[in-house]
Amino acid sequence: PVVIKGGQSFPGDDNIPFEEHFLEQTLDHFRFDDDRKFLQRYLVSDVFWTSPSAPIFYYTGNEGNIELFANNTKGMINLARDFGALVVFGEHRYYGLSMPFGKASLEPQNLVYLTVEQALADHASLVLRLKEKLSAPDAKVVAFGGSYGGMLSAYIRMRYPNVIHGALAASAPVLQMQGQIANNGELFSEICTATYATEGGEACPAGIREGFREFAHLAATGDYDTIAEKLQLCSPITSAADLQTLYFYLQNGYLYMAMSNYPWPANFLQPLPRWPVRHACEVYGTSTADDPLKAMGFSVGVYYNSTGKHSCLDYNEALASDLGLTAWTYQACTEMVMPVQSNGKTDMFLPVPWNFDAWAKYCQAEFGVTPRPGWTYLSFWGDRLDALSRVIFSNGEYDPWSAGGVMNSPNPSVVTLPIIQGAHHVDLRDSTPGDPETITTARDLERSVIGEWLA
Repeated sequence: PVVIKGGQSFPGDDNIPFEEHFLEQTLDHFRFDDDRKFLQRYLVSDVFWTSPSAPIFYYTGNEGNIELFANNTKGMINLARDFGALVVFGEHRYYGLSMPFGKASLEPQNLVYLTVEQALADHASLVLRLKEKLSAPDAKVVAFGGSYGGMLSAYIRMRYPNVIHGALAASAPVLQMQGQIANNGELFSEICTATYATEGGEACPAGIREGFREFAHLAATGDYDTIAEKLQLCSPITSAADLQTLYFYLQNGYLYMAMSNYPWPANFLQPLPRWPVRHACEVYGTSTADDPLKAMGFSVGVYYNSTGKHSCLDYNEALASDLGLTAWTYQACTEMVMPVQSNGKTDMFLPVPWNFDAWAKYCQAEFGVTPRPGWTYLSFWGDRLDALSRVIFSNGEYDPWSAGGVMNSPNPSVVTLPIIQGAHHVDLRDSTPGDPETITTARDLERSVIGEWLA
């Protein structure tokens, strides 16, 4: 195998050796009067690479430190072993260590270069320069990604088919866009609710719904102390802003648990047991369920405190510390406008309608930008995917983001793969003996399709 020299050793998943490199990347790919550069980080492992003509598997890094994805994408690494592929994880600009303006990168005036188009150009140019460095001009490149990274893997196949031979877009909600998704994304909340019903019976989402209703009643009467006591909060509620923060803390705990409802313990966003939704539903089969808000504290605590290390719930804590939330919020304020709403009837949450005007006002106040909701449809084809080829769109049954996934293949070259008992990009995670047959079958199909692409 070719040995890539000059990089720092980086321990990846299962101690598979990665080397850390930095590429001098163009800051603005679409201007010719600005030659400023920044350092884009990427990780490389040639452990399985059999020759310069063997394939390259490239992960299109998304909204976080690239090591987070390198350590949680063993499914791609397993496929690299099967196909003798070079493994590369490219970090997304403005995340991790790929910060164009250093510590000042997240200041509003410096965020103007944070776009999907710039990130795709980064990934594509990195691939070409790496192939040149390794004297591997004939190596076919397959892009991989999960969630926003899955969107990027599909987009890069659209935008740079001369560079990317095929793509596995796992849990990629490319249709969850303002103006494209039906009912402002209500299906997202409904899928989450259905996951709790499937895993814990109808009593589970019904109990959660009652907990939210009690929360709303106590909030309306100003009884903040009872809310804090029943939920065992670490800090008191002192304002309407605190109430809003707490509500979304509770809601997001349930959403993220559904996304992370894997058949094995995971530590991707928070430390979680196997099938965490089942654990979250257990309380609704006990007498504690008679006190809906108290039961909610135990239930959502599976997400925020599954280790039992904390004596209270800190509703000001970050959902996932390794994700770049400021940069992602900026992206959601520009191109990635992805509506989600709940109605409290067909889902287990309180009625919270999507309000684009309020979101746009927030974006103006926070970053000085106005969302452009139709842009992704123009730039990345929306649901008109007839011309797309060699892409797998996989979506898990339990994943709320499957609401915006591609479920109907536009042509025989695009494979749509629904995964029963699957959570958020479960197919990119490691294989285990306890995997349901549905997940194993999905991975086998992906291996077969990729093999056809590379033949």
